[in-house]
Amino acid sequence: HKGYGWSDVGFHFLIRPDGSVKKGRSLDRNPAFIARQNKGTIAIMLGCQSSEESLAGKDCKITEDQYRATLDLIRTLSAEFDIPPDSVFDSQEIDERQKPSHLGGLVKRIRKELKTK
Repeated sequence: HKGYGWSDVGFHFLIRPDGSVKKGRSLDRNPAFIARQNKGTIAIMLGCQSSEESLAGKDCKITEDQYRATLDLIRTLSAEFDIPPDSVFDSQEIDERQKPSHLGGLVKRIRKELKTK
C-alpha cells in the first residue's frame, strides 16, 4: 500500500488462508476501504491463497481455518465494541459500486452464528 503513496494499509486486519490474523491499520484510525463509508467501521480483509489469484482479481476460496479465524475475530470485536450481528457487512452490501463479492454467503453465515451464540 505504501507503494501507492498511502500512509499504511487500508484495513485493520488481514486473515490469511491458514487462519493467521495479521494486524493492519490501528483501530483508532478509520479504515481506507470503501469510499465515503469508512467512519466508525472496522475493516477485515480475507487474503487469497496466492498472489496470482489476488492480482488477477479472482475471487478467493475461503478456507475453513480462515472462516473460523474470521468468526473468532468478529466475535471478539463485537464483544469489545458492542457491535450487533446485523452491523456486520460485506463491502458490497455497503457500496454497490464495489466489485461483487464472493463473501456475501460467508457474511450471512457469520451473522447467523453470531446471533445463535
